[in-house]
Amino acid sequence: LNYLSLLDKNSLKEILRLYNLDESTSSQQLIEGIKNISYDHVTRRLNNRSFCRGIQVTIEFDESHYVGNSVILFASVIERFFGQYVSINSFSQLVAKSIQTNEIIHEWLPRSGETYIM
Repeated sequence: LNYLSLLDKNSLKEILRLYNLDESTSSQQLIEGIKNISYDHVTRRLNNRSFCRGIQVTIEFDESHYVGNSVILFASVIERFFGQYVSINSFSQLVAKSIQTNEIIHEWLPRSGETYIM
């Protein structure tokens, strides 16, 4: 499993369903709120001295699935999850967008990868 396999909407949803152990309706609704995933390879300045190549992932959410819940909280879990699959010499950056307003809900800072390159 690597981050490329997570960048397909259906694959990501299926992996998230595996973590829904009690098959709760509310968790299923959060997962179904993911409507689209796109990504770009980007270069960012990570500190004042260096640049790094990474991946910026944009997930579009249907906010009607998050009534009584937080899109930002759910997306924060996904952002942390992506960071576990990006190599150490790279980064991931998540952008959450609303399909209702087509506006950015939140843009996270780049997260350094946690996976060693074999």
